[in-house]
Amino acid sequence: MALIMVVDDEFAALDLAVYTLEMAGHEVIGALSARAALAALDRRPDLVITDLRMPLMSGIDLARCLRADRATAGIPILMVTAFDPGQVDDSLIDRHMSKPFTPQGLRRCIGELLAPPAA
Repeated sequence: MALIMVVDDEFAALDLAVYTLEMAGHEVIGALSARAALAALDRRPDLVITDLRMPLMSGIDLARCLRADRATAGIPILMVTAFDPGQVDDSLIDRHMSKPFTPQGLRRCIGELLAPPAA
């Protein structure tokens, strides 16, 4: 399966996402902050799931850093937020999802993002 990085400052949300993805057969890197996520990029994930609002460095800031680096620019980014998804800059991310999310909804969204492009 895929290597997925999940970034969320709320431990319960991070734990649910990690558990859901591991049960679906993915390998998961969890990070409680955007800075911790950037420090863990020695293993290039196939997908990054990040919360929008986090202290010190937001999910948008994380997305900007990922897009600015050639090594990580092509990694799909799923932004999750408890706020209006319209606040998300769609040019930086591939998809957004509302919080709270269901495990089924998360698995479906991940499957779509990781699916090979249609020919």
